[in-house]
Amino acid sequence: MLSIRKILVPVVFTDTSWHAVQQAAWLARRLGAEVILLHVVTPLSYPAGLFEGGDEMTARDLQAAIIQRAQKDLDQALRPELDGIAVTRVLLRGDAAREIVKTARDLNADLIVMSTHGLEAFYHFLLGSVTAKVLHETPCPVWTGAHLDEVPSGEFSIRRVLCSVDLNPHSPHTVSRAAEMAAAVDATLTLVHITESVEKFGPGGSYVDPVWKERIVGFAA
Repeated sequence: MLSIRKILVPVVFTDTSWHAVQQAAWLARRLGAEVILLHVVTPLSYPAGLFEGGDEMTARDLQAAIIQRAQKDLDQALRPELDGIAVTRVLLRGDAAREIVKTARDLNADLIVMSTHGLEAFYHFLLGSVTAKVLHETPCPVWTGAHLDEVPSGEFSIRRVLCSVDLNPHSPHTVSRAAEMAAAVDATLTLVHITESVEKFGPGGSYVDPVWKERIVGFAA
């Protein structure tokens, strides 16, 4: 039985991050879940070279100003879009991936929803790297947005769920979670398994070995 009560959404105050929040809000309304907005202030949030040989007090004051601005942005983020949803807003300092994983564990998040990139090439690389680390380090399911320069327009909804399986021992769990998600949002579930090629190359070009094809397809079925 699918049980998603807490959805953690890391945000970086960009349009793609807002789209992730909107998707999380859609899921939260359908599943009756709470949304946890998380923003992590990292050293990369500061202007390059600012603290190199500068006045310690000035650096400390600017750091406080950056955190204050981040808190204000976080407090005001997407209030209309999240109206009617239980929302917790968390501001932390440190390494983004580590803090996301730690927060998911400490707050018992059932799902992490995050974008894969920002608007600029640097943020594209940065958030892609953070997402990869989170995927690798957290046991919590992670929902990522499409890795596109432009997010598709229109109201978000889930009508079809595609589940890829490779028939290993973990596949039943993957299929079970996909089926539960599809049922929870009234979507159609499609399972896909890709077999190795049944074509062989020989004199005159390539041809299909019917015996091998029958065995491969039978195994997949």
